[in-house]
Amino acid sequence: MTIKRAAWAAVCAAALLSGCAGPHSAADDATVKDGVSSWPAAHRRAMPVLRGDGADGRPVRLDAFKGKVVVLNAWASWCGPCRAEAPGLARIQKALGKRGLQIVGLDGGDEAAGARAFIRGHRLNYPTLIDKGGKQALRVPRGTVSQVGLPYTVFLDRQGRIAASVSGSVTEEQVRDVVTPLLADR
Repeated sequence: MTIKRAAWAAVCAAALLSGCAGPHSAADDATVKDGVSSWPAAHRRAMPVLRGDGADGRPVRLDAFKGKVVVLNAWASWCGPCRAEAPGLARIQKALGKRGLQIVGLDGGDEAAGARAFIRGHRLNYPTLIDKGGKQALRVPRGTVSQVGLPYTVFLDRQGRIAASVSGSVTEEQVRDVVTPLLADR
């Protein structure tokens, strides 16, 4: 095994183990159905504030969308599943944005120019936070999603609490199934 492969294996192992660390992780209270982990309202944790520069150069703050249902989708332009799910997310934002939905991208692997090209190419109609070095992704509470790979999606209720998550690709059907009851809660 080369040194690079050994180092990568150690990083992956640490990431996997960190999701299970501690006496009480977010996953303890989750129910998992059809690839979606969800938490009842009484067990939802607040999402830490993620903030930084957007792909368009303007600042993005996740807490600026409090009062809306937020779908945080982590992606990178080189990620095949990310490319596949992007058009569906843009369709959902267009269809449900006026009802209080806000999709926010979290670009975890590109320079701003690469992210902008991805956004243009997939006609994304929502803000994207450029996460240089993965610092913002590390703020997502352990046990919420697997951060070993991209994509992953975190769903926030109108109070900014983590209601559900998907590790890996998310389908339009999964997004609609999660956000429909969250949009109905006022």
